[in-house]
Amino acid sequence: MIAIAIFELKATAMGPKRISPQMLVQLINHEDAVVVDIRMKDIFKKSHVINSINVVAAELERKFDRLTQHKEKPIVIVDAVGQQSTTIANKLIKDGFGDIRILNGGIKAWQEAGLPLDKG
Repeated sequence: MIAIAIFELKATAMGPKRISPQMLVQLINHEDAVVVDIRMKDIFKKSHVINSINVVAAELERKFDRLTQHKEKPIVIVDAVGQQSTTIANKLIKDGFGDIRILNGGIKAWQEAGLPLDKG
């Protein structure tokens, strides 16, 4: 029991794993990953990863219930360039979400990889 607690503490301390756009595609296709885009609503509406959920970082507490239904799935946090996701990811880990990852480079990396976006 103590070993499990120590392992969980170490995993939380190390923080969320950063993944490439290609790894995100694999997670979506094979593990039913949920993409959570934390950018502002107006920016999200212009373009975002297909089927992603928009939960603006400042509204996380109020919209928390939108994420709890996905608690058992891999969740990947996406922002503009990969710098603001860590705070949200760590909050979700602290709140008991097990598999939280960050898209390294954010939506910019996704675009640079030539991957499709929902533009509406």
